[in-house]
Amino acid sequence: MRAFTYAAPTDLSSALARLGAPGTHAVMGGGTDLVNSMKSYIETPADIVDLQGIQELQALDTSGDPVQIGVGVKLVDMLASQPLMQLFPILQDAANVVATPQLRNVGTVGGNLCQRPRCWYFRSVDFNCLRKGGTECYAILGQNQYHAILGGLGCFIVHPSDLAPALIGLGAQAVIGSASGTRSIPLESFFIGPEVDVHRENVLVPGEMLVRIDVPRPAAGQRGVFLKSRGRQTWDFATTAAAVSLVMSAGTCTSARVVLGGVAPVPWRSPDAEAVLQGRSITPAVAAQAAAAAVKLARPMQYNAYKVDQVQVLIQRAILQAAGQGGS
Repeated sequence: MRAFTYAAPTDLSSALARLGAPGTHAVMGGGTDLVNSMKSYIETPADIVDLQGIQELQALDTSGDPVQIGVGVKLVDMLASQPLMQLFPILQDAANVVATPQLRNVGTVGGNLCQRPRCWYFRSVDFNCLRKGGTECYAILGQNQYHAILGGLGCFIVHPSDLAPALIGLGAQAVIGSASGTRSIPLESFFIGPEVDVHRENVLVPGEMLVRIDVPRPAAGQRGVFLKSRGRQTWDFATTAAAVSLVMSAGTCTSARVVLGGVAPVPWRSPDAEAVLQGRSITPAVAAQAAAAAVKLARPMQYNAYKVDQVQVLIQRAILQAAGQGGS
């Protein structure tokens, strides 16, 4: 780990001003990913800005529309918020399967959304992969059982966040702050794939940080479900995941969002699956058709073809559960 300076501001404006200073920087919430990244020299910041003392970033306001979730809110505090869980059970589904209880007591919403890829070639000091400035993605011909089946385009990482697919399914907005003000974009637009920039996972530029997530209050008849497959039942990232949010009226799906995790460099929204569901009664056959549409562009590699079938099963189950049809 390289030497760095450290600041612990107590207000957001001071933190944002610090980010505008010359040199590289990193912001720290719980630090569960940042510290490991620094030990592996994935991150080598000259300056760390600790956000834990900024109350504004820990605010969780469920009284208005949109619901506002600060990036400093710990996962355990999300789960402890009865109003939030009643409004958005899908967030309970997702937050409950992040890592372990110990890490949920430390990890934050912003940290979960902004964590770096878990690809073992990217994390290893022995491989100078494409994302680290090298010339190749070693997963293509290597051990690729946990890598992308959709949207790889030269770099086959998968985005590790569980919260991201669920929040995108809810139509959340990302509020980004800098010393010059804030801007808001759809959360799905916050993440970028290797075709945009192989060295980054999101749109943040020097001087910016994610400050809040805004989630619209649910519509009448809206229900969301998040399901995740993983190698172990704790302390493990998704091999595949599916977040489905449906608005049902008189037995018909009037609006649908289908977002996949663990299968692409970004949380992968599937307009094709959504189009299958829109305006139809949800049956097992319709759910299966939507699941097939979601993976029709999948291009698995030697060891990860299992993900195609696995994620289809999750999508079908999530659709049926969201429509009140069971699907266990």
